Amino acid sequence: MTAWAIAAVDSVFGTSKYTIRLTALILHILTLMIVFRMAKDLKRDGRFALVCCVIYALMPISVILGSLITTDCSLIFFWASAAYCTKKAVIDDRKWYWGGAGIAAGGMLLTKFLSFPFFPSVFLFLIFSSKYRKQLLTIYPYLSFLLAIIITGPFLYWNSENNWLTFQFNFVARHGNIGFEWQKPFIYLGGQLLSASPVFFSAILVAGVLFVGSGLTGKIASNRGGSSRDGVIFYSWLVMVPIVFFFLQSFVVRIGAHWPGAIYSVAAVVLGAWLYQCGGMTIHATIRKVRLYWIGIGGTLLVSIPLAAVAIQPKLLPDRYIYTSPIDRKQPIGAQYFGWVEVGQRIAELRDKWESRPEGFFLSTNNYAVASLLDFYTPGFADFVFVGHTLDKLHGKEFLMWENGRKKLGANTIYVVDRPLKRRTRQMLSRYFEEIRELPNLEIKDEAGRILRIFYFTLGLKYKGGEPPNLSLW
Repeated sequence: MTAWAIAAVDSVFGTSKYTIRLTALILHILTLMIVFRMAKDLKRDGRFALVCCVIYALMPISVILGSLITTDCSLIFFWASAAYCTKKAVIDDRKWYWGGAGIAAGGMLLTKFLSFPFFPSVFLFLIFSSKYRKQLLTIYPYLSFLLAIIITGPFLYWNSENNWLTFQFNFVARHGNIGFEWQKPFIYLGGQLLSASPVFFSAILVAGVLFVGSGLTGKIASNRGGSSRDGVIFYSWLVMVPIVFFFLQSFVVRIGAHWPGAIYSVAAVVLGAWLYQCGGMTIHATIRKVRLYWIGIGGTLLVSIPLAAVAIQPKLLPDRYIYTSPIDRKQPIGAQYFGWVEVGQRIAELRDKWESRPEGFFLSTNNYAVASLLDFYTPGFADFVFVGHTLDKLHGKEFLMWENGRKKLGANTIYVVDRPLKRRTRQMLSRYFEEIRELPNLEIKDEAGRILRIFYFTLGLKYKGGEPPNLSLW
């Protein structure tokens, strides 16, 4: 889904690093529009809806994913859309919204496996809500889910024809390091404190527990404002179930800070409702927890502004996170920002020199992220393939499927990586090529001559083949 979204934007504006990131901005704006609509639907007050939008827009995870294109950008958009449509269908009994919920849920499933907590969240709300449990006796929720599965059909069909590789990755290979570690839950909670900011994440937990608890204890029996209160409780289930699920999982699996990221657009509405209510479930006309709101905004900005500043100007990082040296075995995280244009130009020069040879030529590397960026920044673009991809490497196996006959026997390669070749890497290349030669490194330096980044080039002559495909764990 994310690739389709990028392709749609690029088809209109052309392909560049700006249009690719424009996709994230468009999805972010659409998500904010849905947040506004969710809030306005609960309480016919633009100020309340604006407060919810401000809360979400200033969250660190929103700042990052509003400008950095990842699969999470489209997941957040479809999660918010599915939440709103399902609320309209369940709470407001607008049956045709089940269709919108199914379409949005299909978009979620086409985007990322991390969308699956949405479905048990809705189911648990219906199970524990005596007022809305009857929805499970109608055909509409099941038709909506069937529509989502049909939309996901191309993805499911591809997997059925390719050993269910995506399922292998998400449910088998990705959890190869399962095991209890006491620090894992703290890493998970720390990631969420950073994603939403400490004050807002803590407030979201309090608000979610109170709203879900009030629904379970039957404190929403009053008809006055019942639909709005029930809507807040429904949204709270969509927030709290994933938070609890990932927390329980975090005892044995290291949870990425972004894994629950889709919930925060909905969480902003839940938090906004809690800030406006006082002494019960009624949503008042003004913020009743003004001090907490401004403390939360201030705390959020203390996290979001530095993140945005570093994204715009990475040299604000301390030197140890930016500069490297020729003897370093691993380059610092800040180095990832630098050198892509320069290395693309070097690759184009080498490609022009070698691709005209009759024995054949291909470009290669060992990392899917590096391969994608090298491809993009090489003038005229460049197709990279993997050499020596082993079974324990989880990401990037699609590059093995995209070779399209480029790795012909006897062909030469330029092997490009962003860290020094280890002994075992040289041994691996020697197995697959008759001869390997290390070419001059490319050092990216700043104005003062300090090294920002190093790229390493190796020439492999006469590919011998013999690599196992290593595509399937089954």
